[in-house]
Amino acid sequence: MKAKQAPSTPLIQAKRVPPWLVVRDLALTVIAWLAIVQSMREGIYLLIDYVGPPMFELTHAKVPNALDLWAPLRGFVLVALSLVIWLVFWAVRGTRRIRKARVVSQPAPLSIREHARYLSLKEDDLARWRTYRIAVVSFDSDSRIADVSRQDLAPTVARATG
Repeated sequence: MKAKQAPSTPLIQAKRVPPWLVVRDLALTVIAWLAIVQSMREGIYLLIDYVGPPMFELTHAKVPNALDLWAPLRGFVLVALSLVIWLVFWAVRGTRRIRKARVVSQPAPLSIREHARYLSLKEDDLARWRTYRIAVVSFDSDSRIADVSRQDLAPTVARATG
């Protein structure tokens, strides 16, 4: 009753990432960092001027006015505030919906004997398989369980990230 096992497990491995995905992630990361630096450029300029020689005094930059600082931040703060209000609204609405939902009691736990009989398996095999942290299950042509093998986590992680 041993079925042919697949050549490898269907894991997304770091060494198999498509090149376009790497380029996309790199481009998005660079754009995000440029946006952060752009939004902080005046603060960075003040910091560089403050810690440059002579130390702890502004030599080239002028002391910022509070209204001058608020102007570029206003749009960001309004968008952030709108998103927070939107999130709170949906959280409150979702909580009310969940509280109004009817509580369904859990069914009685399925015994190993019933589970094994339903799957046409031996109770001892099923009990052993339930102890596996990671199991590779092979099926036969009739979609029945043909074989279950234990797989260790450490080699799987090493292959996926190596």
